[in-house]
Amino acid sequence: DLVGTTARVVTQTVFAFVLAFYLLLDYRVVDRFVLSITPAGYRSDIQRLLQQTLLAWQAFLRGQVVLGLVVGLATAAVLGILGLRFALGLGVIAGPLEFIPVFGPVIATALAVLVALFQSANWWGLAPWAFAVAVLIAGVVIQQVENHVLVPRIMSRSLDMHPVAVLIAVLVAGSVLGLLGVLLAAPALATLRIWVGYTYSKVVGLDPWPAPAPEAPPTPPPGRRGVRFPARRAG
Repeated sequence: DLVGTTARVVTQTVFAFVLAFYLLLDYRVVDRFVLSITPAGYRSDIQRLLQQTLLAWQAFLRGQVVLGLVVGLATAAVLGILGLRFALGLGVIAGPLEFIPVFGPVIATALAVLVALFQSANWWGLAPWAFAVAVLIAGVVIQQVENHVLVPRIMSRSLDMHPVAVLIAVLVAGSVLGLLGVLLAAPALATLRIWVGYTYSKVVGLDPWPAPAPEAPPTPPPGRRGVRFPARRAG
């Protein structure tokens, strides 16, 4: 039952990724349709909103693919070094589970711990429960490295949302749409933030496209002052 449930989750995750990929390929059709029903005075704003939405979804999918590959390879390598059986298969499972925010890494770690509990022997001569604890610690370390090193570097320009907001969106979308809602909750929340932010700016009379603040000139390091030479006299 556990293997069958995991296989269904991984299959539906891949299906959701393929669905989102083909939606991005047909984005121009949606773009033209939305612009055709938009009043002329708002077409430039709507086109800009659609472009920002496309960039958010592209960044999300690109970041998730990279995260999935890195975490899957790291999981297979670490579990293989520990001597856990099916390390390669668990790494293949851990990669697609990265598409499930918050809960995906927990499920991948739980599966590895269960395999360790039922493995009778290991390279280190540990009891099954002790070996399971070692696998759990390895999974926690991988998750911490992912959250503090990989995610800030890979996903820094994608969604830029608070983890609590993502968690709430995952819970709400999962209760309404099931696994598909869980997978697409984060980019959908980013899309909602873009469009609601634009609507709020229009309602309260703010500029929806504020110019970026000018960068301050670099400050010279303390203790170093420029040398001023006296002006040369003519002749």
